[in-house]
Amino acid sequence: MAKNPKSTKAYKYANQVLSGKVLAGKHIISQAERFMNDLERGDLIFDMKEAEMVDEFFSKMLYVPEFRRAVDLPAPHAFWLQQLYAFKYKDGGLRKYRSMYNQVARKNFKTFMCAGLCNVEMLLGHDPNSMIMQGANSRDQALICTDMTGKLIKVSPMMRGLMDSEKIKLFTYKKKVIEIVYEDGDRTCRVEAIPKDLGDGGNPSVGIIDEYHEAKGSELLETLESGQGQRLEPMILVITSPGHNKLGPCYSTLRKKSVDVLNGTIEDDSHLPIVFELDHEEEWDNIEMLEKSNPMMPYSRTLRPFLESRI
Repeated sequence: MAKNPKSTKAYKYANQVLSGKVLAGKHIISQAERFMNDLERGDLIFDMKEAEMVDEFFSKMLYVPEFRRAVDLPAPHAFWLQQLYAFKYKDGGLRKYRSMYNQVARKNFKTFMCAGLCNVEMLLGHDPNSMIMQGANSRDQALICTDMTGKLIKVSPMMRGLMDSEKIKLFTYKKKVIEIVYEDGDRTCRVEAIPKDLGDGGNPSVGIIDEYHEAKGSELLETLESGQGQRLEPMILVITSPGHNKLGPCYSTLRKKSVDVLNGTIEDDSHLPIVFELDHEEEWDNIEMLEKSNPMMPYSRTLRPFLESRI
């Protein structure tokens, strides 16, 4: 196993962002600088085993349903994934990051990454009795993510084998996966969409929220967070497109907090802000500039021509 963080995709991407070899907006540049500074901190370690684990899982074990094969983890996604899992405190060994706001334009693998994260936590997470709750702006949207999580299990040979041996069980309603249970020895994990009636929110070790931009209130986020009091390493992860509602909690609260952390206005060492967006409105008409908000452009055969047609 490689020992040097400089060998990771996250480091190489951050280095290319800072050198100008990769086109990125100011907020990604700021997080790349933050990443490099964290590598120099005396109170943190960058766990190479964790960094390589997520890369291997997404690049070799997790199959993309449309392709029926694994696809190498793209560097823009490795940039935040490896930071999320690898940075830990030397004292106690707990993960640095407990929350993430990841904003990226549509058609940049958001739901796939949400579902993939669920599978990582289910199979390889540290909590032996974990509960992963998937949320969104509506129950129907949350179930799309749960169903995608099930699809990844069905098409990925390693996970399909666990399903065949009944270590993973998929529960369906009208042919859609609505709940997943993984049991292996002392480890039990449950993945489900948050119910329409939020109630007390259960006891989630991880809350993963897809497309939060349409949420009209902060009840979903607050319910998930309030249920994590007994979890040693809780995480709340939001992956969303920016949407158009600048008064909603996604833009006015989560994005604002993320920008404030990057600008140094507030301090929150546990928050990972990943904001892929344009720097100026004038950049909307420049296909080259759109890579700032669409980091998957260099990795997708269809995204660039699609955006060109939209322009």
